[in-house]
Order: sequence, then structure tokens, then C-alpha cells
Amino acid sequence: MKKSTQLAAIIAGILIGTGVTMANQNLSTGSASLVLEPGPLAADDLLKTLDIVSTQGTLGEEGEFRVVDGRVSVLKPFVYKLTNPKPGRIVSHGEKSHFYLVEFRFTLHPPETKRRYQEMKLEVKLSNSKVTTLELLPNRVNTEADVNQTFDIGFSIALPETQTSVEAKMGQTVNFKRQLPIITAFNESDSDFYWIYSKPPGANTVEPGSRIVAAVIQVPDNSPPLSATIQWKVKLERRFLGDWRDVVVSVEPITIPLL
Repeated sequence: MKKSTQLAAIIAGILIGTGVTMANQNLSTGSASLVLEPGPLAADDLLKTLDIVSTQGTLGEEGEFRVVDGRVSVLKPFVYKLTNPKPGRIVSHGEKSHFYLVEFRFTLHPPETKRRYQEMKLEVKLSNSKVTTLELLPNRVNTEADVNQTFDIGFSIALPETQTSVEAKMGQTVNFKRQLPIITAFNESDSDFYWIYSKPPGANTVEPGSRIVAAVIQVPDNSPPLSATIQWKVKLERRFLGDWRDVVVSVEPITIPLL
């Protein structure tokens, strides 16, 4: 996995499951914060590109035909093991648990001609209902410009034993770079959760581009393998005879192994 050489220290988590990337994420030199910044779409990061489609009429006995209105590319998630929870940080299940930071990454491509995105909902459903989220990041971005946000997640991010060039534990903050407005997270403390991307006041579209969201999750000990089913629900308009009209579109879900 090629990452920016401008950032000197690299932290890593663990690789568990096909399609999951070992958490090789960059830290600014001298920083105790995990820096998450959207970047260009890299071929070796790509899991799948999904079509955003609408149904347009019929083709006789062949049934309905579909029109591609846009696309979204799903990237490999990063999974970081978390240690040293702050007092009171744990949500008890009455059993031993493990904690992880899961970073979900995707790219919303520009829509086709005479179309514009109005809203995008990213839904995540974990395969084990006993796994819960302790925090969704970012939980809210409501400014009208790109912003940076830093969150104290209440855990240390563990480094692999082979990493000797930096300390064994990093700090407890996650720094999001260049977050695009407007983002709201929902259903924290659940195994099903989602983010909604809305257009800012006065804007006529949700801008395409690369996005990163993350969840701090609690996994009970001896849990079965964990996966996430991700579903995008997109609101889109198409220009027709001089007017913008709502179009019903859909995106197929994708299931990604995590642990």
C-alpha cells in the first residue's frame, strides 16, 4: 500500500479477513494523532465500483432497462486495534471485549451529464448484533467550508510488535482532514449505523469526491468473524426540458469482511 512520503511515522493495526487492509496510516511527524485525509483513488485500494442506477421504461419481454446516473467506488477498509481505554469508556456486555477503529473509505464519482447529487446516505450493518459502536466519526460537520476535525476516541492505537522506530502506543486522537460539509452520523451505540451527506445551504449539489468515515467498535470475546454490509442511498436530480426533477436511483449493497 503506497502512502504519502510526506508523513514520517506510520502506525499499523492488524490484517484480518480478505479485503481488509492492514492499517498502515500516516502520522504527522511529532504528532500523537492519527491523520485521516481523503486522497486520489488508487487501483490497489479498490474493492469494487458500484453503479448508481435508475429504471427507465421497459424493453418488451426483456423487462426494464437501467440507466447509470453515477458511480461510487468502495475502497478497502482499515482496521486498527485499540488498547488502554480511559476509565468509564467501556460499554459492558458482561464479558471480555476487544476494541477496534474501523475506517471506511469510498469515492463518489461525478454524476453523468445533466444530473446532480442531492443527498447521500451511507448505511453500515454489522453482521453481529452484539458488536456495538462506541463512537461514529465524524459525528457532525455543519460548516459551509472544508474543515479539519480532531476527536479524542478514548483509546490508544496499538502498533505491531515489529514496529520499533516509534513508541509502542500512540495518542488517543483521530484527526480528519478536509471534511466536506454537511455530515451527520446516526445510531451510535448500535450495530446498524449511518452517515448522511447533505448539500450546504445555498448549494445545489453534494459534491463528488473521496470520503472517509470511521467507527470505534466493541467486539465481545470469542465472537464469530465480523463483516459489514454497506448500502448507499442516493437522492439525485436529472435535468429534463429545462427543469430539475427527482429521480429514483439505487445502489447494490456490498458486504466486506472486517475481523
